[in-house]
Amino acid sequence: MGFCNQCGTQVDLAKFCNQCGTPVMQTEVIQARQTPLQTPSVQLWKGNINWKKIAPLLAVLVVAGGFYLMGKASSDPEKIAEKFQRSLETNDEKTLLSLLAVPKQIEPQAVLTEENAGKLLKAIKMSGKTERFVNQLKEEAIQYKENPDTDLDNDDQVLSLVKNGKTWLFFDQFKVQYAPSFGKISTTPNVRLSTVEKGVQIKEEPSGSSVNRKTYEIGPLLPGEHTVQAKLNSSLGEFTHEEKFEVSLGEEPQVDIRLQMKQVSVTSNFKDVRIYYKEKPLALAFKQSWGTYEAVLRDIPAVPLEFTIKADTPFGEIVENQTLEDFDTYLSFKGKLSNAPNIRTTLGKFFVDYNQAWVKYASTKTSTEILKPFIAPGSTQLQKFEREISDSSKRLFVGQLTGVAIDYSSVKLEKDSELTVSVKETYDDKWKDPLTGQITGNGKQDVYWIYKLKLVNGEWKILENYQPFFWFPQTGTFEDVSMEGKQTEIQSTAKLPDGKGKLRIDATFLKTAASGKLQGVPFGMDSQIKDIHQTWGKPKKVEYYEGSNAHFYPGVMFRENELDSNNLAGIIAYPDQQSLKLADVKKLFGSPSEEGVNDLTQTYDLYYQAGQYEVSFSFPSQFEALKSVSIHTRD
Repeated sequence: MGFCNQCGTQVDLAKFCNQCGTPVMQTEVIQARQTPLQTPSVQLWKGNINWKKIAPLLAVLVVAGGFYLMGKASSDPEKIAEKFQRSLETNDEKTLLSLLAVPKQIEPQAVLTEENAGKLLKAIKMSGKTERFVNQLKEEAIQYKENPDTDLDNDDQVLSLVKNGKTWLFFDQFKVQYAPSFGKISTTPNVRLSTVEKGVQIKEEPSGSSVNRKTYEIGPLLPGEHTVQAKLNSSLGEFTHEEKFEVSLGEEPQVDIRLQMKQVSVTSNFKDVRIYYKEKPLALAFKQSWGTYEAVLRDIPAVPLEFTIKADTPFGEIVENQTLEDFDTYLSFKGKLSNAPNIRTTLGKFFVDYNQAWVKYASTKTSTEILKPFIAPGSTQLQKFEREISDSSKRLFVGQLTGVAIDYSSVKLEKDSELTVSVKETYDDKWKDPLTGQITGNGKQDVYWIYKLKLVNGEWKILENYQPFFWFPQTGTFEDVSMEGKQTEIQSTAKLPDGKGKLRIDATFLKTAASGKLQGVPFGMDSQIKDIHQTWGKPKKVEYYEGSNAHFYPGVMFRENELDSNNLAGIIAYPDQQSLKLADVKKLFGSPSEEGVNDLTQTYDLYYQAGQYEVSFSFPSQFEALKSVSIHTRD
């Protein structure tokens, strides 16, 4: 097959072109047939790719795409509203924080943190308006979608959807705007206010202030607790008060700080009284008025205040702490002499010595010399005794003084150097007629006296004593006084089995007990039952006692250990000369670590710590003599 060279018409083996008549060369036709049809071909590029140049470009394109997607997401108000809803449902504080913003005008002050976001999240849920807030944000999102160029005026709303700048210069960024609260503080003009909260400011509002009150604006305030410091200059120095208040969602709090000044009247039943505030003495001038002493505290803040009051007494310093409440205008110090540190030792010794001197005088009634050290000069008391000496019908005291007790709460200072006190004296009442030799008596007698004493050259002397016309001893609290020459060695109920043992209770008793022994008992807490049996023989009896067996010997009992019957859990000794009283034990060893009625034995027990051991002194009651003393391992 060939083609005409002139017009291009297809020709076969013809000599002339059928179209234009041009002669056709057969060689051209033959050549056309022999030459295959050439089709265009595409050759791939086989060069090397320069990835070092292309990779940064690709990275930029990826990052730009990511930012584009992010910008697109943050520019979708409906997605922001949905994310806000999910953060509330899942308590996601971090996500909520990323969605929040504050109004532009307070942005430099109101600092949003994850903690703030957590408080806001909690406040929204507690408000009961979660659904309402979410629906409101969704409605605003629809408005922005329908009209992208709009700017909703939502500054008066607690939560609102707002445009918050641009992303990538052309995407509107949406945030959930929270409008913090601004509150009002009202206080007195002399108070200075401050806060340490970051971004929160306190500004005076002149329009709301007056001569007596000042008004301040405080804010911006996020939900939660807030603290304001109020400072006030007073006669007690600068006073700082912290006022705490809670702010709820959307609330504008009204805080009233009432730091007012006041004047306080101070009264005392002691002349030499000192008042301290925070360990600093206050300058007060006391004046006597109708048996009391009065002073005035001026310009102190009307808030609760703690004062320490100290008074000097003839028996040492009395210290008392008192709280003055907000609107209290009286501070009354009625110091009790019974709390003075030396009153018990001073009066106790005086009345024991005096009563023992009286017993010696009354046994002969021949001289008053033994009584003179106790009688005040000019007292008629000594004259009364001297009249007894010359009385032909006198009787001589042949009984015994068995106890002295003092009601320390009754002690009253009549003047700077005079006092009255109630005393109970207990005697074995026996009297002898020196003419007939006949002895009469009424047995045990409790005699109640009111003594009037005077301080002479540093020593107390008796001005007078008398028995009250009406006496109700149950109204007084009489404390037994340790008797001079009291029995500090108390033998057991019988000689111990070895014939040598003797229970001794004296000032060294607790020191010995710390080694596990009761002073005078040859066996200690480290002894074993078999050793006691081997030395003393079989016990008089063995009985179950407080959870284990007890081995009773004359005057002492050994209690087995519950876990090991050969070892000891405790030792109890029983004195026979039962003259040691509760007050005597306290005088020897001081205040116990614990005291009270034993629920098991119904005795009144005093407990003292002695190393790893505990010693207990048991009395049938607070007013009876010692029943037993024991040692056992501390729990």
